[in-house]
Amino acid sequence: MADDTIGNATVDGAQTANDSTTQGATEKSVPYSRFQEVLSQRKAAETALESIVEELAQDVPEDMRDLIPAGLPAVEKAAWIRNAKAKGLFTKASVGEPDSPGSKRPGAKPPQDLSGLNPVQQMSMGYGR
Repeated sequence: MADDTIGNATVDGAQTANDSTTQGATEKSVPYSRFQEVLSQRKAAETALESIVEELAQDVPEDMRDLIPAGLPAVEKAAWIRNAKAKGLFTKASVGEPDSPGSKRPGAKPPQDLSGLNPVQQMSMGYGR
């Protein structure tokens, strides 16, 4: 029964270290210089994205810029601005055009001033002469 070995303990009770797991961890590591290169590229891309989002925000009218959510990341903020523009949130309705149906009627004559006419002239205007 002493010849049967179950597990990886020796006769003294000490366990041996499994060398295959420690070698696998060192083989999969990334060199620090490559990590720094990728990290600097990512920071540059994030900075560029932030500047693009700021340009998108500059296209929004001044009085409506506070509607843009401030706590969103740059990607989500850009998507929010594009969706809001597509739905017409930042477009102003024209104030000078009235909405009544008579406002679009062509050839509408302004009313005549009849205050300077005598009674006979007023009656002749009423009868269409």
